[in-house]
Amino acid sequence: MMVYIYRKGCAHHWVWVELQQTIQQAVTAVCALSLAALAHKKVGEYPPALPPAENRSRELLEAMVIWGAMFVSVTYLMLSRYVLFRVYPFVRIAGRMIPILHLFLMFEVPFLVEIVLKGRGFADLGFTLQMPRTPTLALVGFGMISGIIPLIFGTPRPLPPDYLLLGLLTPALSEEWVYRSAVQQKLERALGQDRAWLLGGLLYGLIHVPTDFFGTLWIASGGDPLRARIRSSR
Repeated sequence: MMVYIYRKGCAHHWVWVELQQTIQQAVTAVCALSLAALAHKKVGEYPPALPPAENRSRELLEAMVIWGAMFVSVTYLMLSRYVLFRVYPFVRIAGRMIPILHLFLMFEVPFLVEIVLKGRGFADLGFTLQMPRTPTLALVGFGMISGIIPLIFGTPRPLPPDYLLLGLLTPALSEEWVYRSAVQQKLERALGQDRAWLLGGLLYGLIHVPTDFFGTLWIASGGDPLRARIRSSR
């Protein structure tokens, strides 16, 4: 439908829509940075740093192997769907097409490395019921504010409950499991907390290149930025 509208000459409408979305994202980013600064000074301190690994080089290598496996998997997924037009295993759940192979790898690769090979428990990977009350409430409040921002711009997108529940599994749980519980914590054990935050943020951004409009979708759209951006919104 979006591509159809684009072909009918309504490109200016989509430019305006994308501009609104960009402004929303910028406002959300400012709120997130403000929350981080406020949380550190007023709500509570950052969690204590993880103890360094006995073999830091191996820990760093394992983190990069996990990240690399996810990058290759999502790149192949996007190439198969938009460039090579090859068959890729999808499952329709709650009206969404779920790439079941990639989702399986997202849960299985960190589990094999951290739980099976390293012998760590889920508590070592950040899964705990002991949460500080004030920071938790602050995060919930930030989530509510983020949900209100689209209402200010008049572009709400209501979603059915089953769609939202599926979102708790992917991308919410799956991405947290890979990039926070596995990659981020391994980086911290290898490099220390500060450098791990910087490198972890960079890797998390790079993993989205294949799925965003300047990656695989750019190739599939013949280098047309508007077509690529519309594809990334579908």
